[in-house]
Amino acid sequence: MEEGYNSLRSASGQMEVKSKSSIENLRNRALESKRRFNLAEDPADITLAISGFQEVVRLTPSGHEDLPDRMSDLGIALMLRFERSGDLPDINDSIDILQRTVDLTPEAHPDIRFYLGNLGTALRDRFEANGDLPDIDEAISTLKRAVDLTPHGHSELSPWLNNLGVSYRSRFEHLGDLEDNAQAISALQKVVEITSEGDPTLPSWLGSLADSLIARYETIGDLSDLHRAISIQQRAVELTLEEEDAVLPSWLTNLGTSLALRFERGGNLSDLTDAISNLRKAVRLTPDDRTNLPLRLTNLALSLQTRFEVIGDLPDIAESISMLRRAVELTPEGHPDLPASFTSLGGSLFRKYGSTGSIEDLQDAIISHRGAVKRTIEGHASLPSRLSNLAISLQTHFEATGNLPDLEEAISTMKRAVRLTPERHPDLPLWLNNLGICCHSHFERTGDLRDIAEAISSAQQAVDMTPQDHTDVPRRLINLGMAFEARFTRTGDADDIAEAVSAHRRAVSLTPQGRADLPLRLRKLGDALMLRFESDHDPKGIFEAVSTHRKAVELTPHGHATLHTQLHSLGVSLMRHFGITADKNDITESVSALQSAVKITPPHHAILPARLHSLGLSLLRCSQATGDTKNLTEGISVFERAIRLTPEGHVDLSVIRNSLGVALRRRSMWSQSDEDLQ
Repeated sequence: MEEGYNSLRSASGQMEVKSKSSIENLRNRALESKRRFNLAEDPADITLAISGFQEVVRLTPSGHEDLPDRMSDLGIALMLRFERSGDLPDINDSIDILQRTVDLTPEAHPDIRFYLGNLGTALRDRFEANGDLPDIDEAISTLKRAVDLTPHGHSELSPWLNNLGVSYRSRFEHLGDLEDNAQAISALQKVVEITSEGDPTLPSWLGSLADSLIARYETIGDLSDLHRAISIQQRAVELTLEEEDAVLPSWLTNLGTSLALRFERGGNLSDLTDAISNLRKAVRLTPDDRTNLPLRLTNLALSLQTRFEVIGDLPDIAESISMLRRAVELTPEGHPDLPASFTSLGGSLFRKYGSTGSIEDLQDAIISHRGAVKRTIEGHASLPSRLSNLAISLQTHFEATGNLPDLEEAISTMKRAVRLTPERHPDLPLWLNNLGICCHSHFERTGDLRDIAEAISSAQQAVDMTPQDHTDVPRRLINLGMAFEARFTRTGDADDIAEAVSAHRRAVSLTPQGRADLPLRLRKLGDALMLRFESDHDPKGIFEAVSTHRKAVELTPHGHATLHTQLHSLGVSLMRHFGITADKNDITESVSALQSAVKITPPHHAILPARLHSLGLSLLRCSQATGDTKNLTEGISVFERAIRLTPEGHVDLSVIRNSLGVALRRRSMWSQSDEDLQ
């Protein structure tokens, strides 16, 4: 503390404080510094305020009637600096001082509720930074006391009720107990009801209520909660009409984020367009030096990422990554928001990799997710989520490179996320789903049936634990179906492929027409039908597979990042269809679809060798059907290119080499030459 005192004395011209009026003058100057900080967020102002309040407290005799009030000033200022910098020693000191303030104040004193309210708020702030459950339990208990001691109609009742509701929601987000969120909504609804229409704090209370409604929507999937939240947020924006109002960007951000969420549920592109418009305006109205700019950049970036997933326009994901890099750069090391910024950046890089196939993007995604996990303390509510993101990125890196240690780390990381998540937490089904994906990949590499059994078990639990009207059910059904397919390919058990087709059919039936992910789900169903046909040879199955793949291609916008995948599946099913019909039109169309798929697959995409292999096989069959040696020659060239692009040691390399050998032997037979056999 001495450094703070000396700093202030130096800045104040070595002032000497000898009287009550001098102490009050010093306190007033500190209050003015705090007021300036609240307006401009200049760290120098809050540091000067803290130094001033420290000096005031030091000069106030023990037992003085004003000591609690002056200590409260210091505790609040430290809390404000923590909210700006994320420096944990500040919030620790704030809580110590505010607790002493409460201890020094009699229960009947009129200011006790004020001191309790500030202490409860500081405890919640520390919980949100370190995830320590005793802090949030004590915050709720302390804020309850503040509310109980505040008379109905008193101006302080609204802020303490609001902070109590927000604290209940914080605990809900950590433990997943719906009763906590019900308590949050009840408290926040009461705040709105007791606040008059013209009160300048009303938009803030409306925002808190909307946040808790959205938290409940994300857990149980009731659309009425989301519609109500958006209506409330629109009201908050309407009550804050002036662009000069410093809080308007907050309400625009909240509204934009909720509109993006509704888009994800309903698929109405106007919701996403409105979301991006509101979020852009929020960023534009936020000065560069404001601490909440990184968060607003992140929200806009995530909406651009969503639009990229729908439309497949690469400039959207490039802008998203650029904004997220800026958000990371603007967030100080040690700030509690920094791990979330790394998480969002990793997510956008991962999605860009899915489109471009650039291994550098995937490696950068892994670095970002490692950065998020590294900066998240043990016990934090977001740690399982960040572990899951890292695990999926590592699993994808394994798929691209065949590096088994990546996959083994992915599985251990995902299992840790599951262990850290309470049994009834709403996120547990997602972690189980992701664990199933990782175990599935391990089975593909090792062939160990225990791996695929664990994958199916995890995926089935994920489906069973997800509310049946939740938007994630189709996605989890797809992963379950793919796991059944994988075991079928190993055991040939007809029950497994039947379960796979059933899961994919259900996923498609639960996806509304017009949804951006319908083409993908149709493709997965077509793939499962094609696999079943290869077992039972029922022509109806391959006819339906071709029809389903055609529909998937038709519903995929031209230029969309996933079009090459849809075309590939269509080309392969047409190749199988040709085997039944011997119709040259089938194999010709197969070659055309696969050529288009190869043409629009990014040149460095890890999947390109597999695409080339399929095209080579189709050309080989086309040459047999038509007797055209040009198709055979092109097929050989395609196989050779696939081999050049496949890393040495990759599991697919021997398969492609074998296909090339078949093609060369066939050309040797046709040409009556031994040259190809050498």
